[in-house]
Amino acid sequence: MASRQDNNIHSDWYEAVRDYTVRLAKVRSVSPGDGENRVAHEVLNLLREGGLDAMYTTYGLDPLAGDLYKRHNAYAFLRGSSPATLILLGHIDTVDTKDYGSLEPLALDPEQLTAQQHLLWKQGTESGNLDDWLFGRGVADMKSGVAINIALLRRLAQRAQVEQLPLSILLLATPDEENESAGVLQAVHFLQRLQAQYQLDYLGVINTDYSTELYPGDPHHYVYTGTVGKLLPGFLCIGRESHVGTPFNGIDANLLAAELIRDLSMNDELCDRVRGQITAPPVTLHATDLKARYDVQLPFAAYFSLNVLTFHTDPRQLLTRLQDRAEQVLKRLLATIDETEHRWRFASQGSKQEHIQSRTGVVLTYAELYQNTVQHVTTQVLQAMDKGWPSLPLPTFWWNLNRVLC
Repeated sequence: MASRQDNNIHSDWYEAVRDYTVRLAKVRSVSPGDGENRVAHEVLNLLREGGLDAMYTTYGLDPLAGDLYKRHNAYAFLRGSSPATLILLGHIDTVDTKDYGSLEPLALDPEQLTAQQHLLWKQGTESGNLDDWLFGRGVADMKSGVAINIALLRRLAQRAQVEQLPLSILLLATPDEENESAGVLQAVHFLQRLQAQYQLDYLGVINTDYSTELYPGDPHHYVYTGTVGKLLPGFLCIGRESHVGTPFNGIDANLLAAELIRDLSMNDELCDRVRGQITAPPVTLHATDLKARYDVQLPFAAYFSLNVLTFHTDPRQLLTRLQDRAEQVLKRLLATIDETEHRWRFASQGSKQEHIQSRTGVVLTYAELYQNTVQHVTTQVLQAMDKGWPSLPLPTFWWNLNRVLC
């Protein structure tokens, strides 16, 4: 959703941007999918309307090399009197619409959805004001930003009809930001080709993705002059299966994952700090065990993905830091389970409890796991691991993996 503020100051700009936003939002462009191509075509349609296509030095669709969905970056270039070039960047894909629930049929219709939201708001509470809001999948992230770029480039193209622009402007609209960043990675190659063709000097990039307040009621409007990196480390937590009636004979993989998540998620010790700014703390984006159905066996494997934003921490540094923390978490958790078993046995057996062997565990990076596997298991298992997920029957896979870990 997006908010309107002070739109009367430049009402013609506001109406144009709103119209372009609605038109872009009506095109389903969930990533990954071929709908991203349809919205790329719509970007070009909006840029060319009114005969402006003749004013662009070049425009079109640049294909993503080897892309399964045959997607394209949309672009339009205005050559000015100087090779100095400013890039207007935005992504045109979105996440899925299933989270709209019963309103999903309206997720791509901002006007109808906003009207529905007004109705629901009036039925629920009178606090707040929806008059300045436009709802719809991708409206804020980031089709309204792309709409701003389109409106600006169209205005500059109109100006170029009567006078030469003092610098060059390039608009790029990329797919796949919400998935693997394939669009902007391809755009790097496109920028290099365009630079060589027109002898351009790139000044910088204005990315019109959404911006947000730092705290409730924050009155400031921010312009970001740097970049934020994103790393998505994954954790595979392997416990030991056991019947729920004898839980101390096993290890609940969900408990392992939960302890790691408790330590890592929302932990500001993992934030990067640069020049008075701090990244948002890590959070999990997905977490689940690997049981396919209900049974009375402890989950023996679980995994989660951790979203980590960075300014200066590189992948190797983060991996080392997370491995160190995971080792500490695992050591504390196993010691806690040992203590719990001692208390439980004393409560059930009194002073006749038997000696309990201390639990141990290991934390491995994928590279370490792979190297250990090379030394212990068959070529068949190695080929299965290279594919990213076991093509072997699960019992066979876990039996071989346990040989490595144990």
